[in-house]
Amino acid sequence: MRFLLIGVLLMTTALWADGPELVRVEFETEYSTNFGQSIFVVGSLPELGKNDPANAVKMSPYDFPKWKLAIDLPAGTRFTYRYIMCRDTPEYMARPNALIRELSGPLKMKVPGNRAPKRTAHVRFYSDAEAPQLEYYFPISGWIPIWTEKTEDGLWESVLEDLPGRGEWKFRLRESEGQYMSPKFTDDEFFITGLMDLWVRDGQIFAYEPPADVSPSRVVKIDRFPGTETIPDRPVYVYTPRGYDNFPDRKYPVIYMHDGQNLFEAYAKDSFIGSWHADDVADRLIGEGRMRECLIVGVGNNGGQRVWEYLPPYGSWGGREDAPPEDQKPGRADKMAAFYRDRVAPYIEENYRALSDPEDRATCGSSMGGIFSAYIAWEFPEFARNNAAMSSAFDISGKNAEDECSRIVERFRTGKRQDMRLWIDSGTKSGRSDDGMGAAFEARDALLENGYAIGPNLQQCVDVDAIHSEQFWAERLDKVFLFLFPVDPATRIWASNGRLVAEE
Repeated sequence: MRFLLIGVLLMTTALWADGPELVRVEFETEYSTNFGQSIFVVGSLPELGKNDPANAVKMSPYDFPKWKLAIDLPAGTRFTYRYIMCRDTPEYMARPNALIRELSGPLKMKVPGNRAPKRTAHVRFYSDAEAPQLEYYFPISGWIPIWTEKTEDGLWESVLEDLPGRGEWKFRLRESEGQYMSPKFTDDEFFITGLMDLWVRDGQIFAYEPPADVSPSRVVKIDRFPGTETIPDRPVYVYTPRGYDNFPDRKYPVIYMHDGQNLFEAYAKDSFIGSWHADDVADRLIGEGRMRECLIVGVGNNGGQRVWEYLPPYGSWGGREDAPPEDQKPGRADKMAAFYRDRVAPYIEENYRALSDPEDRATCGSSMGGIFSAYIAWEFPEFARNNAAMSSAFDISGKNAEDECSRIVERFRTGKRQDMRLWIDSGTKSGRSDDGMGAAFEARDALLENGYAIGPNLQQCVDVDAIHSEQFWAERLDKVFLFLFPVDPATRIWASNGRLVAEE
């Protein structure tokens, strides 16, 4: 499967303290396109597709015939770019290299400011080999051996200097000639992480000194979590990450996910339509040192009432497109969001050592659940700052009477800007229903018009050939989790005798 990454994906480490300064860069060109044509920017930076038209960034036509794009790029970076015109209908998104026209030759730019300074990484790893060797991958030179020193029985240490100033980096651990330590969750011979201070034990990366026996992740189910007068009882599922039992003083960020019955492979029997494998995905990303250790709370849906529980109150739905107005039911997303805020989150924070700051909370859902996450991001920013709206059903979130625009999209365009981070995605094909690619672009463009920029706080992904189904949401969930809670490269969690000492 191939993804079109409309915005930043692997560079979210720029959010953190030792990452590079980001500078808002605005692209603008004027061109009168025909229906089904759009203008894209493609350039030498990863954020601009690495010169590959398949990963070019679509500009916004909100001031047509001017096309505009605001994107946050690392300070001091030099790059080349050009404007191209491509078709962007779903059938052409499946083969975006069908380039229609180049509108400019290569143009050069330097982002104002100074480049991020080189970084130093400190790696400690456990190995019974006689003389293990850490090797760092440098894109130009290939694998470079790094001096490795034994500090105590089975523990080795390496310091790598002059690493690039941003992004993830790659290393491998050679235990004998031609033999490398295998990461626990992949078949690769190398590790990729954004951490700068880390331990490796049993094929997993840690931001702290791990005990010899790390407690495994688990998922527990609350069969009947009590509801309210308007929100009935429902199941709630709670994922706790590896090491949760080892550090009783540590608190964790939380991802609140919707349609909880479909999320976890540990309870796949509860889903009538397929699991997202959210527990497996989190285990892998955490073990790779790429995602923060976190709790994941899956709040079950209420079956036949699901649409109305996730629908914003300014929308209504009658169960079919042609339902008469008198049969339309108003959305109850405001009551559902209040249920998360006033019932679910307090319970989790009382019983599961969860952090409560909006910066440490996230929401994630698909289809109507995607609408619900977008609604929380905009209307309840005090609950969660990080939100993912996958394959969102923007078109049924209520219509603006004047131009039939989705009301939630109109609020994105004209409302007061919120302190939020938002992931938007869609597939390019129709399955059980349309996957909403056009509406996803409308939502993105509305936010751009309101002053947001593509970058660490706003990302869009187009999943080529994907349809509206759990299978495809599961396949791109790793990208969503890396947006919601990427590791902080500056993290240093020091532990002694199974107790948390400090977190910086």
